[in-house]
Amino acid sequence: MPLSGSISRSSFIWRRPIGEDPDKRDYIVSNARIAAAGFKPEWNLDRGIQELIKGYAILRNTIYSNV
Repeated sequence: MPLSGSISRSSFIWRRPIGEDPDKRDYIVSNARIAAAGFKPEWNLDRGIQELIKGYAILRNTIYSNV
């Protein structure tokens, strides 16, 4: 499943207006080499998304933040 599908399943979605991205590059990334070296992630994608949501929820938009 694409990353966007995993994010849209989360219980917390920020809706923002979408403009046109001036950077038209698109990348396909493979983890084959790192997997072949024996790397196994401790967290799956859904757990990582939930952790980011928790982190963003505690940020406040103040003059000292970069949000």
